[in-house]
Amino acid sequence: MNYLVPFLLFKNLIVIVNPLLVALIYLHLRPKIKEEQKRVEVFQIFLVSSLLGLMVSFFGKGILHFLGLSIDYIKMAGGLMIISSAWGMLGRKDKYEDSRSAALSKSIINPIVIPICMGGGTISIILTTTASLPFQVGVIFSTSTAIILTYGLTALCCYFGEYLKKFVGDNIIEIFTILCAFIMLAIGLTMVIEPIKALWLAPAQ
Repeated sequence: MNYLVPFLLFKNLIVIVNPLLVALIYLHLRPKIKEEQKRVEVFQIFLVSSLLGLMVSFFGKGILHFLGLSIDYIKMAGGLMIISSAWGMLGRKDKYEDSRSAALSKSIINPIVIPICMGGGTISIILTTTASLPFQVGVIFSTSTAIILTYGLTALCCYFGEYLKKFVGDNIIEIFTILCAFIMLAIGLTMVIEPIKALWLAPAQ
């Protein structure tokens, strides 16, 4: 089972982060950016997002124990946030992108990193996936690789976003976004329902 966890983490992160949508928002925020500045910003997106993801993976469980928080409650909260984001994606796409762009422009770190690349839903996915794993070299390496690959792909999409938009087209991007939204809804509902189901069935066991 542990061997499948890194793949599941990578799959869920790709759906939640949605590199294509991040690239579109980056194009909206930086429409006429110079090539040299774009390389710097894209590297910042990769580096800061990866570091934050790795920090959550390594220290998140200890922080939860310190604060006395249950992983089930974190999973439910993250699931609700993912459902909210997915519902916004299924609504009017232009309003959704504008709202996310406005939130991004207020970010203290690189404006694309928070709240998209490392938002509440993403943090919850990393926490709930890695919290139950043993502290072993192989597990640490595989989960870290999943996180780094996710943000490496996101950075590449941001760098080549203009070419991707021309090559893929708006219709395909919109279809992909809607598909990701449905998958996000499924992930969010699962994260909310599983802890409730476990608590409901606990007395019977």
